[in-house]
Amino acid sequence: MSFVFATSKIRTNKGLNIDETVRENPKMVVAMWHQDVFSAPYLFRRFGAYALANTSELGNLITAVLEKNNFRVFRGGRKRRMILRDMITYMSEQKRAIYGLTVDGSRGPARKMKRGACIIARECGAPIFLVSTQARYQFRCPTWDRMVIFFPFNRIETRMIGPFWLNAESSEAEFDQHCSELESRLNKLEDEVRRAVI
Repeated sequence: MSFVFATSKIRTNKGLNIDETVRENPKMVVAMWHQDVFSAPYLFRRFGAYALANTSELGNLITAVLEKNNFRVFRGGRKRRMILRDMITYMSEQKRAIYGLTVDGSRGPARKMKRGACIIARECGAPIFLVSTQARYQFRCPTWDRMVIFFPFNRIETRMIGPFWLNAESSEAEFDQHCSELESRLNKLEDEVRRAVI
């Protein structure tokens, strides 16, 4: 992806300064769809962010890509609740921790937000940011998430919106409603960015 980004014209939403956003939010959860797992890490490589990957063969590949982009990776398998608790504990103990999470999980369904990222944000008092990255010329893999691979010499558009805060005092019904709203916002963002690169 380094060659792709080096040879492409990259645009971000007006007013977005990722460095400044990270400085202002030393603890944050960045949520994206699984289809962006190979493109989004490049944007956050200089911040030593954290991610989650499962223990499958694809998870091994994703881990290799993430680690090459300066990510540290939690590995999850069947014991998802234990991994979630470990991630909450780790963020709570750090002065600075950026989590980049694919919120439709490792198996989908695509563009349906699971609750893990929201639980981490609520428990750690961290904001959620939503991010989507699309390119004019890209290949969509025949996978459940339609994972995208960008071609070099491209036009790449990335947008990030937030912060969104989850109130630790909210009821479970209110929490579910907030998570559903974030899912809708991320889907809307995805569609906007896709139209922007056509």
